[in-house]
Amino acid sequence: EIEDMISASLPLFPNLEMLSEFGYNIKDLPLPDHMFSGLAKHCPKFRAIKRSTLPGHWDWQNIGLLTQLQHVGLNNVTEQQLRALATMSVPPATDTTTATTTTATLHKLSLSKLSTSETFSAADSSALFEAVLRQHAVSLTHLALCEVSISDAVLEIISSNCANIEKLKLESLDGVTPNGMGQLFKVLSKTSKLKKLHMKQWKGKPNPWLLHIPASLTDLHLQAITDGTEQGYDLDGLVASFERMTNLTRLNLDDLELPTEPCRKLLHVASKTLRMLRIRYLQYVEEEIFDAFSALGQLKYLCLSTKPLSTAGLNRVAAYCTQLRYLTLECSACDPAPIIQLLQNNPKLKTINFTSCYNGGPVFAQIVKYLPSSLKHFKVQGWGNDTGMLLEIVTRCPLLETFSLSMSFLGNYALKYLARAPKLKNLQLTEMRAITAIGMEFLALSKSLEVLVVDYALWVLMPPRPRDKFPDTVLFCQTAGQPVRVRQLQRRFSWPGADATF
Repeated sequence: EIEDMISASLPLFPNLEMLSEFGYNIKDLPLPDHMFSGLAKHCPKFRAIKRSTLPGHWDWQNIGLLTQLQHVGLNNVTEQQLRALATMSVPPATDTTTATTTTATLHKLSLSKLSTSETFSAADSSALFEAVLRQHAVSLTHLALCEVSISDAVLEIISSNCANIEKLKLESLDGVTPNGMGQLFKVLSKTSKLKKLHMKQWKGKPNPWLLHIPASLTDLHLQAITDGTEQGYDLDGLVASFERMTNLTRLNLDDLELPTEPCRKLLHVASKTLRMLRIRYLQYVEEEIFDAFSALGQLKYLCLSTKPLSTAGLNRVAAYCTQLRYLTLECSACDPAPIIQLLQNNPKLKTINFTSCYNGGPVFAQIVKYLPSSLKHFKVQGWGNDTGMLLEIVTRCPLLETFSLSMSFLGNYALKYLARAPKLKNLQLTEMRAITAIGMEFLALSKSLEVLVVDYALWVLMPPRPRDKFPDTVLFCQTAGQPVRVRQLQRRFSWPGADATF
């Protein structure tokens, strides 16, 4: 019945352009088998499938009917889906007088997590990826391949056919060789079109591609990378490679095992253009890397989330970074003085994310007193039971719209204070061990709350009929890291007072 209802409702949405999953996999929904033919018939503007795990029983042979399709993003991609993408074309019409040869031109393709088996080998997987890329490589501007098995032949197709590629993400690719990666980046380094590069999970391997990173990049994300050569680092080569990148505006250095010198050199070279910088979990964080901050006064977005930062390093950051709008800091074992100075030097901060504030107590209480009045979005991970600090936040930050709090022992009266925040629209509460049903009643007094996200432990404390208490609020429950709408919860959980009124 649900399948028939969805099929019948498609004509009601002629302007539908995108399908994207939210909360849980689309494959769990009872959608009709002939979804693609239905979309092609009734939704002529449909052009994008984003971040979706789609069911295998759909009519994949008809995906070619979606002649306006430009973006395909599939998680847990299957053999059947790859074969459909590789042979993507419009099925022949029975009436030859009206037959059309128009086919979709894909610009963005993201494929991840293809599982192999005894009947579907890594060689079979690579062959299918080769076929898919031969079909679409010429038109692609964005390509992401993550956790799949391919060979160097796929990399050769990318280097020889993806002439218009602007954004490339390669993550955990089984079957490729260091030489294949090196050859790919030698070709890419000669193009001026590649602007965004995200490389993840290349540890313990020789990585010659590091020596050929394209100079045209404006956005570079290196995650879980090490040089990995038995002979040690080619330090001069790394420095020379990083020195070429003079156009970077966004740089993400995440979980790297690279020497400090090339990273410091990269920051110096990109200092005139860099606006966003994230440094997380570096293996070698030495004082020298903070010397580069003297030239980074124009930064708008800064994330420092690594092993305990030195007071001297934070002092440099506080002294030179004075135009920040977004700040993320690892606060465990930090001296509060440079953090306070950083807050004072950035009165226009809009978003602050303090991670790992465990046992912060008096230290964190000092920091809270200097939050800027411009703050709109605040996230704290780890907090004691000092309710007074929460009152301080509500008082000092009248523009606060989003507040995320996790791993805290704050009690019911904390929610009473939050309900007083005049512009609070989005509240996220997880692992709040001291909250009872009384606290949820306090929270219902808020006049501005539009979105409430709680974990299941708090959800069961909701009033028997939450809609009566939160009539204008969209309610979510945090499950397995994904916020799920209340309407969807009926399929997953039962809770006190649950009924069909949602």
